[in-house]
Amino acid sequence: MKNFLLTFFISFSFIYIVSLLIYILVDPYYENNIMINGLNKEKIQSTVSTSRVLRKKLNRSQYNLIFGTSRSAKIDDNTWDASVLNFSSSVYGNPMDVYEFLEQLNSQQIKNIQKIYYLLDNHVFKKRYNDAFNYQKSTIGIVMEQIKMFDFDRLYLTFQTLYINLVQKNPSAGIKLNGAFYNKSELPAPRLYMFNYFPYKTEIDYKQEYIDAIGKIYNFCIHHNIDIIFYTPTVNIVYLNNINQKKFIELRKKVLTQIPSLLDLSYIEDISNDTSKYTDVGHVNAKTTKYLFENFIIYPDKKYIVTKENANVYYNNMLSNITDDKEKLFLGKLK
Repeated sequence: MKNFLLTFFISFSFIYIVSLLIYILVDPYYENNIMINGLNKEKIQSTVSTSRVLRKKLNRSQYNLIFGTSRSAKIDDNTWDASVLNFSSSVYGNPMDVYEFLEQLNSQQIKNIQKIYYLLDNHVFKKRYNDAFNYQKSTIGIVMEQIKMFDFDRLYLTFQTLYINLVQKNPSAGIKLNGAFYNKSELPAPRLYMFNYFPYKTEIDYKQEYIDAIGKIYNFCIHHNIDIIFYTPTVNIVYLNNINQKKFIELRKKVLTQIPSLLDLSYIEDISNDTSKYTDVGHVNAKTTKYLFENFIIYPDKKYIVTKENANVYYNNMLSNITDDKEKLFLGKLK
């Protein structure tokens, strides 16, 4: 019995150590970047630790930074002719999280920021996702952190990463090495009845400290002479008609107490009314993401710039338009 337990312990320890080494070297979440080769070039997911690897690139080269949510996660070098680091899937979009990320950059990294594009989604003002995260750990510190987090789920994703790189070789979706999410083929648009009968639901709420953090981000950029564009996602009119519109406008006006202007692209008639441009009610497809960035965001369309002075007129007009278009949708007359 004693020999059996000893053999079992040695065998288990050996398997655990080998599995752990494979996990660290494959690095399925792109958290340590010890090596990138044919075994692990294609990544499936990211975590907040992924942002540590991405931010190190700012030590060497200049980049445009993207912050936001799943609605900005597909923006990358192919969206427009620029070098991009996309933190939408790692840092995510809570203003306090973004501010703390920026505060922990070193002087060289700050100098290498060309511009910041920050998508302000409604739900990021409700809670934090990376409370007091340390972005400055060394590679050894990161590996030790990975060891602590090692579990069956991470082991499973390790072998899944090996599978897509060695066997599948052409995964349908994943995370690029600049942090952007991709789909190899465009997702099909939902059918019209899905917009009518399964509207996207979201609660709109906010904490004042996260509104204040927007002002901190803006002041950080002013202090370091960094251009920043705050903009909103474009959504379908069903989404706009199923949210608390009073709260929606209240939140926008709160944001405008912290920054001079907001590029509000929530409702763009040709896109908000066209179901073929969406993967669901709340997310435009990759082709439309590229179109929006090229035509409305890189050089902001003045028609959609909202300030404290024009906010009432802007949002009254928007609500009037989406109420009219809602009737077309339920009659099936939208594109």
